[in-house]
Amino acid sequence: MLLFSVIPLLAQEESDALFEQHGLVKYGRRWILQSETNLGPELRQLDSLEQQLSFVQRQVTLAKDDNARQWKQKQATLAGIDRLAKHLKEHAVGSDQEKELAQEIERLRKMATSGGDAVEPAKLAALPNVRELLMQQAQLLATLTTRTVQLREDMVNLDQQYAEIRGQLPEEEQGVIGPLEPLSRRLGRLARFERLANHERLPIFLQNGQPRVAAVLDQDNPQIFTWNPQGEEIILTANMAQSAGVQYTPEEGVEVVLEKQKVRVRRGRIAALRVGPALLQDVAVSVLPPEQEYRGGFLGGKLFQHFQPDLSLEELSLHFDTGAMESTADH
Repeated sequence: MLLFSVIPLLAQEESDALFEQHGLVKYGRRWILQSETNLGPELRQLDSLEQQLSFVQRQVTLAKDDNARQWKQKQATLAGIDRLAKHLKEHAVGSDQEKELAQEIERLRKMATSGGDAVEPAKLAALPNVRELLMQQAQLLATLTTRTVQLREDMVNLDQQYAEIRGQLPEEEQGVIGPLEPLSRRLGRLARFERLANHERLPIFLQNGQPRVAAVLDQDNPQIFTWNPQGEEIILTANMAQSAGVQYTPEEGVEVVLEKQKVRVRRGRIAALRVGPALLQDVAVSVLPPEQEYRGGFLGGKLFQHFQPDLSLEELSLHFDTGAMESTADH
């Protein structure tokens, strides 16, 4: 009788040892890979990023709408002053009263021009407080992009690992093996964050009069670039190139014209570059010498022409036509 009660225990110990040999740990009634327990916290971090992004986006929208309202009001006031000045000029007879009125009109014009914080909408992205918000928005989106790309890769790899382990176990042992949740369900939850990271509108801010946008090198390296609508190449700084692991081509350095100056660069390639929903793969890049680091990186708009990029400083955004992107992918 004792022998029969010991046999199941021995068999269970053998099964447990077999699972442990494959790197599995006990989790309730299931045996899973330890890395699976990280997925839940990582998804919750995406929730936190989404909340931060939503808050910053609301602040940007409020700043844009408030400025637009004040700017419209200022323009209406100036238009009224101009009409009054024109009427006075057309009917002037040279009296002292008219001169005093003309001076008062000029004073009102100066007050309307200098008063308040409203600026031309196309220049709003240069205001320090708005620029800071747009930089935060760009950084949060870039972080969300790198996290979602890595998390998708981790989820797919985890599923493949489980499949490999099952293939090495007896059929009767496979039922207690993870994952705790099907891959399709996990990817479905991740898709919401991917749509947010790959939104067709990217925040643009102005720095030294130049439009800046965030991009991700090699899926996990967010950087800030100058957007050059008429440019035809991607230009990296030496530090960007080092962090992205640029593979240099054997050709000698060549000269490029950058901001109306000739600069010698090295040629190379990176595996990928993502700007919002636009993904370029096996990308040719030009790398600035270390002494030109102050220029920063540049994204040539013509390389993204299939995505029909539209820079709108009034809307504080760089827009990509996702419909055009899908159409291009189909051909």
